[in-house]
Amino acid sequence: MHKTTIYRLLERHQWRQIVPRPTHPKKDLNAVDELQTHDIWHIITGFDTSEIGEIGLQAFYLAQLQLPLASLLIANALIAMTLWRPQFLSPLLMAISRGWEMGNNAKHWTKYRNQWEYVHDCV
Repeated sequence: MHKTTIYRLLERHQWRQIVPRPTHPKKDLNAVDELQTHDIWHIITGFDTSEIGEIGLQAFYLAQLQLPLASLLIANALIAMTLWRPQFLSPLLMAISRGWEMGNNAKHWTKYRNQWEYVHDCV
């Protein structure tokens, strides 16, 4: 099968052509910082490493960086808790609210990438 066959099929069904990303994900400094400093942010924000704590931290990331992955993880957690563990929905919503509020009220931390003492004082 020729590779254009797939593209013609996708075009017929109004799908967009699959193309590689224009830049490497590591060029996004916010995403790189998130990966490299994730554990530190647990300590700074006070969120533990439980499932609910992870989602609370994602709410903080979302408020600070508007990372698409953060909103997807939050949405997924809300759906999963609603369907399979509704008894944890209230603590999850409180963690999301706390993380969002903390992220909105804190100064934007990416300006201070190498100044951890300052970042800690902002949060």
